Amino acid sequence: GLPVDTPVAIVQHASLPQQREALTTLGELAHTMAHEGLRSPSIIVVGDVVRGARAWQALPQKTAHRAA
Repeated sequence: GLPVDTPVAIVQHASLPQQREALTTLGELAHTMAHEGLRSPSIIVVGDVVRGARAWQALPQKTAHRAA
C-alpha cells in the first residue's frame, strides 16, 4: 500500500455553494473525515497531485482564482 504520509484531499459537495474541503494524509483520512463531518457525496484525491492543491491554497486569493 501507499505510505501513511501520502497527501489526500477531500472535497464534499464539489462545485456547490455548500462545498467543503480538507487536506490531510492517508494515515489521518478516517480521523479527518469524522472530525470535519465530511460524508458522501465527496471526491477523494490521493497522491502527489494533492501537493499542488496545498501550493495553490497558499497563493493570494486574487492569483488563486485567475482564469487561465
